[in-house]
Amino acid sequence: MVYLFQLRVPTSMIGSNVQGIETTITYDRARDELIVNTPVETAQKHWLGGALSAMMAVTFGQLFVDGENKGVHAVIVPMRDQHGALLPGIAIADCGHKQGNFSFLYQC
Repeated sequence: MVYLFQLRVPTSMIGSNVQGIETTITYDRARDELIVNTPVETAQKHWLGGALSAMMAVTFGQLFVDGENKGVHAVIVPMRDQHGALLPGIAIADCGHKQGNFSFLYQC
């Protein structure tokens, strides 16, 4: 099984702002499931190594339970079905060449 690690943090003047992650993970108590949402373009993940073949992704986001923000948590998100097709709600696109060292190792 191929896994993918994805974390997109807003940048600041002095480094990464992990607590400012815009991706949300909401616990739906009625359905007993987690809903992962990338609500704005700045929350999208870019140049993820392995995205073209990964079956699962470790995704970080703000966890909300009963409307209360519980802080940054990680969840495993299925990306593809058993035949390799993307699951509903998952999108992968080519975002062009990445500049810099080892850029040939990454895809969107």
